Amino acid sequence: SAPRIRPRLEVLEDRAVPTAYEVSIEGNFFLTDGQITLAEALRAAVTNTATNDAPAGSATGPDVITFASGVTDIHIGFLLDEIGPGSGPLSVLGPATGSLTLDGQGVAADGLVVNGQTGVVIRDLILTGFTDAAVRVTGGGSATVTGCDILVNGGYGVLLDGAKNCTIGGTDADSGNGIQAILLAAHAESVV
Repeated sequence: SAPRIRPRLEVLEDRAVPTAYEVSIEGNFFLTDGQITLAEALRAAVTNTATNDAPAGSATGPDVITFASGVTDIHIGFLLDEIGPGSGPLSVLGPATGSLTLDGQGVAADGLVVNGQTGVVIRDLILTGFTDAAVRVTGGGSATVTGCDILVNGGYGVLLDGAKNCTIGGTDADSGNGIQAILLAAHAESVV
């Protein structure tokens, strides 16, 4: 008789699908209206809970925020949610062609704040008009900031305070940033 083949189960590696957010409107408010603002996408990704029209993010899988074509200028009149520990890997990716400006309008202290979360990517944005820092990385957080133009901010372009393993710019000529000012605080480690 033919040999018996016993079926068996194999454990596969985790293949987490990213939670994708496409910011579809230039406003920066919280409203259930069929559109996703940057504030809604960031809050959903950071808290891992649905926020109005933005689905819940993942604490273990990647979350990716992109911007619809036609979204070119977002005025930020309040402090956005911090990207903190437990929020999971997050990328905020501007358009590969064209430009997208996040403008603090001289009202918001900081633009994007990474506080304790690792593996954050901020790419291809114009950040301006913040009274302190366009990008702040603190609390042992790590970030890659590349392809950004960081202009006319009250304090710093990029503030690293207690940051670890950050890449500001990139390792080749095409991935640099145009940055007005960088402060590398005494507690920053492994900065490229």
